[in-house]
Amino acid sequence: MIVLWKAMIRAAHVWAGASVLALALSLASCSDSDSEASSALDAGAGGAAGATEPAEGGAGANFVPAAYADAGAAGALPVCTTTEPSQCQVSEALVTSADRYCPYCRACALDEKNACPPYSCGPGGHNEMAAGQCCSTCVPNDAALCTSQQLTYADQRAAILQQYVAACKKDTDCASALVNTPCAQSCVAALTDSAPALAADLSAVTCTACPLQPPVSVRPDGHCAPATCLNGLCMVGASGTK
Repeated sequence: MIVLWKAMIRAAHVWAGASVLALALSLASCSDSDSEASSALDAGAGGAAGATEPAEGGAGANFVPAAYADAGAAGALPVCTTTEPSQCQVSEALVTSADRYCPYCRACALDEKNACPPYSCGPGGHNEMAAGQCCSTCVPNDAALCTSQQLTYADQRAAILQQYVAACKKDTDCASALVNTPCAQSCVAALTDSAPALAADLSAVTCTACPLQPPVSVRPDGHCAPATCLNGLCMVGASGTK
């Protein structure tokens, strides 16, 4: 009986030791798992979170697509260096597009060239293709002489306009007319009965050294703005009194 009792006590001690060892191993395993989880969390903070950080160059990089990088540092709004048609080559046009921040020069397409309005420059000028344009323009054969004649025309124009100054009372008293000559292209206003004569007198002044003006008016719709009576005088496009 005593021998049996001692055996039972010895078995209990063995079982207790095994339980303590198993608990220790379990705690060690938990500690290692927590350490690995912590390491993974730290890696995620520097990795996955880092993927949402702004690209090199700062917050500005989020507002300027890579395709906009015409100039300037990464992430900053580019500084446009091409802004004038004269910076393009002949037969190139200065254009803008949705995928580029700055204007740029693009070769003129064939249909753009075919759409150019044909007209004669007259004996005082010739056609030239200017930089940044898809259509040629008329330029004077003698630029200095053309400028001199246009200055003379300006003085004569002022004197002619003075002759047609007359009081008006309402908008219907006035009319506008287009003057389209080598000297100038403009719209004038006078009393309704006098407007055609005014345009004829201005058109009679010649600038033989200047090229002919293209067959278009100064307004997109092909006509001068209506004349109105403003402060007793006929004006082109003014807000007249009723």
